[in-house]
Amino acid sequence: ALALQHDLILVTRNVKDFVNFDVRLLDPWQNPGGDG
Repeated sequence: ALALQHDLILVTRNVKDFVNFDVRLLDPWQNPGGDG
């Protein structure tokens, strides 16, 4: 709810549960960033 209300990015591995919602998603395991 907060991600939708405040136009935030939802960071989760469980993106399949949120694809039907109008929320921006980031799966850090699929889109790794940095040198890590």
